[in-house]
Amino acid sequence: MIKVSVVIPVYGVEKFIARSARSLFEQTLDNLEYIFVNDCTKDYSMEILKDILEEYPYRKSQVRIIEMPTNSGLPTVRRHGTQLATGEYLIHCDSDDWIDADMYRLMYEKAITDDLDIVWCDYYKSDGSNHYYISQRYQPELMQGPLWNKLVRRSIYESNDIIYPTANKAEDGVLMTQISFFAKSRGYIDRPLYFYFINPDSICGQINEFACVRKLEQEVENTNLRINFLEREGALNKYESVVLEWKYTARTNLLPLMNIRKYRKLWRNTFAELNRLYLQSNAISIRQKVKFILIYIGLYRKL
Repeated sequence: MIKVSVVIPVYGVEKFIARSARSLFEQTLDNLEYIFVNDCTKDYSMEILKDILEEYPYRKSQVRIIEMPTNSGLPTVRRHGTQLATGEYLIHCDSDDWIDADMYRLMYEKAITDDLDIVWCDYYKSDGSNHYYISQRYQPELMQGPLWNKLVRRSIYESNDIIYPTANKAEDGVLMTQISFFAKSRGYIDRPLYFYFINPDSICGQINEFACVRKLEQEVENTNLRINFLEREGALNKYESVVLEWKYTARTNLLPLMNIRKYRKLWRNTFAELNRLYLQSNAISIRQKVKFILIYIGLYRKL
């Protein structure tokens, strides 16, 4: 039996994939399934991956390399890999990140021992030299992204009508909202097992006008998917305050541009109902409301 399927999207990571692949192939858990999905990368990422695989002959039978017919983007690649997975549990790994050698063994053992639908762990943010500990001890009832530090029973994906996103920004939040909604049990490992690489050249790291507006548009699209899911399940009223936070978070993509009038106007008009509901909500702290007001009147960037 395959214990864990790992879905790894590949695109433009020739500088980093060797480190990532080695950390994956050196896992202390046996019976893994590695699903590398090539999203039509234009560099030498796949050649490097295949060279690294030669160093681990005992892993060859566990590796599946999937070729996308056209460049499709991260959400579609994740979906394709997920639908091909056959393991009892499933997890994602980004191909510019790397993981602790014991990560999947520890997570799988906890999942099996406690009969859990989801197991998650802490992680590091890393620039390659310095590591910054990120605790994930607290997770709300509707869990937030990322996907790569959460091991999920694969039947959660298969037995429910999961809505898959197509836009990149906050796409993991769309899936985690649904997965945690359907999950009956979950557990936490108080240990950083994943290394999230802060890549300055990534799309997420860009802060020019076009990038900020595009990220806003994508996160608005994915926020609406989450709202549509809650409406479908009859749970929108229960998570009203959570939805307010999602909408507010989508707006924050514009914060680097708030010294420009047209973007302040766009900030106010995105989920316009938020201007009233956020300040009226008892679930929002005074500190958060003060920040909201400062942004609204155009003083946040100046202060």
